[in-house]
Amino acid sequence: MLAWFRWYLMADETQRDLFLGDGCGLCQESAWTVHPQKNWP
Repeated sequence: MLAWFRWYLMADETQRDLFLGDGCGLCQESAWTVHPQKNWP
């Protein structure tokens, strides 16, 4: 959660790869489920 706050609220681009892209950090985590959304950049 802290990584999201830093990326989204503080514009810390070093955290971006954890949330976006085909090889995102959370996408590769087996305990994490990705649900695609409409209208997301």
